Parts: sequence; C-alpha cells; structure tokens
Amino acid sequence: GLTEEEIVNNGYRIYTELDQNYQASMQVIYSNVSLFPVAEDGTMAESGSVALDPKTGGVRALVGRVNSAEGSTFRSFNYATQSARSPGSTIKPLAVYGPAIQENLINPSTVIPDTEFTQTFEDGTTWSPTNYGNVVSGGAESARVALYKSDNLPAVRVYQEMQKRSVDVMGYLEKMGFNPAASYTPEDIKNLAFAIGGVSSGPTVLEETRAFATFANNGNYHGGYFIDRIEDAAGKVVFQHQSNP
Repeated sequence: GLTEEEIVNNGYRIYTELDQNYQASMQVIYSNVSLFPVAEDGTMAESGSVALDPKTGGVRALVGRVNSAEGSTFRSFNYATQSARSPGSTIKPLAVYGPAIQENLINPSTVIPDTEFTQTFEDGTTWSPTNYGNVVSGGAESARVALYKSDNLPAVRVYQEMQKRSVDVMGYLEKMGFNPAASYTPEDIKNLAFAIGGVSSGPTVLEETRAFATFANNGNYHGGYFIDRIEDAAGKVVFQHQSNP
C-alpha cells in the first residue's frame, strides 16, 4: 500500500466516485445550521449523510458533520463513517421484513396482529413494546401497511416467528456488509427488541446506506467505496478498485 507521505509528495492522481453536483447539494443542506436541532445546553445535533450508486457501490457524495466548512480540522471525526448509532426502525426492512419474505414466512399481504405484546424473562421482569406514541391499535394490518407505518408490534411478532424457525438473521446482515463483531452482534440478534432497533452499538450511516442499496440493486450487495483508481506521476495505474458483488 501507499503511505500518506507518498500520496502527498509523489504526484499521485486519485480518481474518486464523487459526483460534484451531488456533493455540492448535500453540502448546502449541511451548511444550513437552522435545519438541525439544538439542545437546551446549546449543543447542536450532529449528523452524517451518504449517497451511493447501488449498482456499483461507488460513493457519490458524503458529508461527515454539520457545517463542516467551518471549524473542521484535517481528519476530524466523521459522523457518516465513524459514528455507530442505533438504527431505530430502519432495521425493520433489513433484519425483519426482508429476510421474512425471503424465507417465505410472510408476503406483503400477510395480516399481522397489532395487539398488545408482553415478553416475560426468567427473572420475572417483562418487556411490553408499543407503537410510536404508545399506541396499540388492537387490530391487525398487512405487512405492507405495518412497514409503511413503521409500527413496532407487527415487526416484533414477525421477528419472534423468525426466531422460532431459526432464521439466520446474522447471515442476511453479513451479506449486506454488517460486521457481526461491531454493528450487530449475535447477542443483539437474540433479543426481540432487535426488531425495532434495540442494539448495543449499531451501524454507521455508510453501513446502513450500502445495506439499503442492496434492495435497489435486485438483492446484490456492493461494499461502498470512494476511490476508483490511483495513478503515479507517469500515469501508471498503481491501484484499481475491483467490484465483487
């Protein structure tokens, strides 16, 4: 590999997948600090964003923090590639509905109860999730509607059935680029709360983006990448990205 000093001082040319129009548009949004909430103590919310081509995995745009044009230092913390956070409800298509459909447990029209649910643990404690706003409709809805509304109770019930049938959830997540030692652990997956984003660590924005791109690419995963090739001062290609879906 090349050292940082070699790249900086030896005239290498680096060709990336960056789209300048996408990048500029994303940067304009992230430079508008009024779009991001501020806590009572004055701390501004941070965020990161990634846009990539689902057919290749090439990253077209990335912003790693709010208002990065001001006050950022070289290699400052990047909230798009370095910040691991709970995925919240974005886990539902990746770990619940997608695998459940693939395993023929459900289809988009499958009716799922949206009723009260309580899990009792060995120590006698209980867990009783609800939908957003502590709402429990007490009825039922199709998987399509449950996903559209992002209701929690249907997702938990589907995930419970997946556990009963020993669906290899980790296998699906690994195929979409998640690291079982960091993003989602085997311990996380055993917990029913995993179906609605209950994790010990979580993924980065880049990991989530490339995983969702799998849906847009007919189920074929591409790891997100930034650099297409590197040439030395004489024009010789010293690095070329190889895509392996």
